[in-house]
Amino acid sequence: MDTSFVDRLLRRAERWLPAATVMALECAGDESGDPALQALLEQIQSGALAERALCGEPYEPVVFDDRVLLRCAGCPRAAALPKIAGVGRGRTEQEARRNALYALTLPLDRYGRPGEGLLAELSWGEGPVQVTEISCVLDRVAYRDVTA
Repeated sequence: MDTSFVDRLLRRAERWLPAATVMALECAGDESGDPALQALLEQIQSGALAERALCGEPYEPVVFDDRVLLRCAGCPRAAALPKIAGVGRGRTEQEARRNALYALTLPLDRYGRPGEGLLAELSWGEGPVQVTEISCVLDRVAYRDVTA
């Protein structure tokens, strides 16, 4: 696998959320009128313009062939942030977990549907084993092909 793109994507994912994620947050804030969502959106947008990291928590990069997910272990603030669920299916638990992480990288405007208490629930893979990974909206992703 060619991984020459990983460093560039890591830098992008540290500072920007995909446009579909920002739009989902904006729609949720407009719909609910929740000032916390509107403040989060403002923080995300101003941080991206200033090229500041979205979140200062340590993260683990999860590298796929065409994208990178920055996965943190959680923080006190995460409980108050919007959540996204990645549902993975596979033949084994390991495959299902990897597919759940991949699901967290899917663009919300193409694949996401709201779940109970979630900004979106995304699914990937097939098989008898199912694993769900919950992520705060700031678990960042960047795509090799920016049209993804």
